[in-house]
Amino acid sequence: MQSGDLEAVEAVLNGDVDAFAGIVARYQDDLHRYVRSRVSDFHEAQDVTARVFEEAFRSLPSFRRERTNFKGWLFGIAGNLCIDWRRDRRNRNSSLIKLFGDLDSQPDSVAKNEAKPAEDDRRDDVRRAVARLPEKYREVLLLWGVSGLSL
Repeated sequence: MQSGDLEAVEAVLNGDVDAFAGIVARYQDDLHRYVRSRVSDFHEAQDVTARVFEEAFRSLPSFRRERTNFKGWLFGIAGNLCIDWRRDRRNRNSSLIKLFGDLDSQPDSVAKNEAKPAEDDRRDDVRRAVARLPEKYREVLLLWGVSGLSL
């Protein structure tokens, strides 16, 4: 557990809700990067990240301080909420496809005049490769590469 996490958790559990602001400040950037790697839209990732902290705050009484790494616990919440987000999005997309048809299967009417820089191409290649991994391997890779959690 990072220095100060246990103290902040104890303070929140003892009624000092302002102590949770320190937890948010400490983890919001790492959590947002992780969520953003799993949620395609920047603003949606912000919403999911906010929900992670809401859920963490609500669930603090059940956090097992003696057995659980706090950062890992937070990222577990984030992973579960990302799964929920994808499931919800899939359901929304299914309804939209029924209503409007599959727009991705239609030809792109806008010609692209500019070539992407090599770095963007490489980043897209990596994203596609990671997306093809089975979920359990993709999750490990994202937790290690994006959030800095150890293997």
